[in-house]
Amino acid sequence: MALSGFVLFIPYTLQQGYQWAQILHSLYLSVAKLLFVLGLSLALYPSLTGHQSLITTLLDTRLFNFLAKISFWIYLCHLLFIFQFDGSLKYDSYYNVVNLYTLFCGHLVISVPTALVFPLLVEGPFARLQKMLFAKLHTNKSSRTVDDYQKMGGEGNIMKTIAEKVKT
Repeated sequence: MALSGFVLFIPYTLQQGYQWAQILHSLYLSVAKLLFVLGLSLALYPSLTGHQSLITTLLDTRLFNFLAKISFWIYLCHLLFIFQFDGSLKYDSYYNVVNLYTLFCGHLVISVPTALVFPLLVEGPFARLQKMLFAKLHTNKSSRTVDDYQKMGGEGNIMKTIAEKVKT
């Protein structure tokens, strides 16, 4: 975390009017992304190996679990709203920070409720259908016999010979 923070916040000195030597500036620009990814990887490593860490605790909260469930739907919905908004403009628009922030907030306010509805309309019914189909397949698969495999594939079926070898 310290490595990533260093890479992120060291350019602040440039904004305060300090001048860097050309070699330091070039060195920073050449290795900053690598150091940031390395720092992020080292921060996430305990979570990925199964050890309890601050990041694991934070990501296991109810809020992050909820956001993880609807994040893909937010992504899909916000893209549709952006396309609809841009396609409905009757004039050229020039973006600045205030316009982009306003559009972001507006698209977010529209996308999140829409993303809450779509899992109920799409994922819920298909999840129930999946449970029904796989429950039938699971019960049917466990009660099959050698004769059932022979009927499914006809004579000379490889499954028949495998089933006979398993039976003996």
